[in-house]
Amino acid sequence: HLLENDIDLKSDIDKSIKYLNNEKIDILVIDRYKISKKYASHMKKYVKTVMITDLKEKDFDVDLVINGFIGFKNEIIKNKFGRKCLLGPKYQILSSKFSKKNIKKQKKECLLATFGGFDDEKISLKLLKIILKMDLKIKIKIILGHNIKLKISDKKKILNSSIKIISNTNNMYKEMKNV
Repeated sequence: HLLENDIDLKSDIDKSIKYLNNEKIDILVIDRYKISKKYASHMKKYVKTVMITDLKEKDFDVDLVINGFIGFKNEIIKNKFGRKCLLGPKYQILSSKFSKKNIKKQKKECLLATFGGFDDEKISLKLLKIILKMDLKIKIKIILGHNIKLKISDKKKILNSSIKIISNTNNMYKEMKNV
């Protein structure tokens, strides 16, 4: 069940509790960008709660934290609330498509850059500015986060380059496989 975005905390908690009770839910899995820690800890009072994230954060007062953030060492620890945390890339939850071997191997000279669905630091734009100044002899594909908007001047420069910009994708596996 998907919860509403841009909902105030109290309404979010009330609607969630009502849904949990009506549907007799035993485990709540939270995989939501910029979730309120108050929301997560409040839900734990009603149901077993699992937090899934890939941001550099582990201190949630929930029953289990699964965080595949690439900057974490692969380990199982307890956070400041004494809650079990599965940390590091080993615990990144990916589509099963990513585990399939690509039997047909071919040399593909293309660079793919992506910095997550919410590139808050706008790293993709910083990379794009650097790449536009260089004379690279390979194709480049940059997948932008949902919150990234290109300037008109950058769009014009991209048209005359070997750079392909993808505003968002529903098939990351396909994008990765084709580079």
